[in-house]
Amino acid sequence: MSETYLNKCRCGGDGEFILEQKDTQIFARCKRCGIRTPSKGASIEFSAKQQVADVWNAGTLLWLPWIKPAVAADAYQLDDRVSHEGNHWISIRENNVWEPGESGWRLVGPAPDAQGGTL
Repeated sequence: MSETYLNKCRCGGDGEFILEQKDTQIFARCKRCGIRTPSKGASIEFSAKQQVADVWNAGTLLWLPWIKPAVAADAYQLDDRVSHEGNHWISIRENNVWEPGESGWRLVGPAPDAQGGTL
């Protein structure tokens, strides 16, 4: 069986495979910016690791659009990831109600367009 590799993250950091929840889930995460793939059920089979690598290497990580929190319960939490005005942002504080670019967010970089370029 061949080795499964992760490409460099958009931020230039290295990706790593992580097992979680008592080794029942696997995901890939950037060692620098912390962006991660959704988790997949881990098994002794190669397929779960390969599926995670395919998502990572395709650049199809989840960056939901930023929505202004209407109430405190809707606030973004530490390490939440959003897209806003053509860029990707990561929340650097708990209970973050600020708009990305104002306060409480770290710019990761430009969001790719549908063709893989930047917006």
